[in-house]
Amino acid sequence: MGSAARTTTAGSCSPPVATGFGRTGPYFAGQEWPEPPDILLASKGLTNGTCAAAAVVASTEVLSVFTRADASLVHAETQAGSPSTCAAITAVTGEMERLDALQNGKRGPQDWTSSSNPSATTPL
Repeated sequence: MGSAARTTTAGSCSPPVATGFGRTGPYFAGQEWPEPPDILLASKGLTNGTCAAAAVVASTEVLSVFTRADASLVHAETQAGSPSTCAAITAVTGEMERLDALQNGKRGPQDWTSSSNPSATTPL
């Protein structure tokens, strides 16, 4: 879809519900697409579902449409920027790094009680 999106009014969007935060390997599945997504959405994975958070990340091409129209791309997330939400996001990304979650996601399903699984042997 990426190349088609470049020649038409269609765009590509990478939603993270089933593909984000290491579930398929990278932080976002769209990182491995031949063409990057025009819009990337992130929500529950930001805080591992512990509190409400969401983000919309748009390409320069998408944002330029708003700039030319002297308009704003507004996302109505009510928890945006709150200290508790920011702390949760920081904790989740820190744990993902500590547990090497992206590499574990690339390996696919495994015995989650195995001693070879870092999260089975590392206190949470």
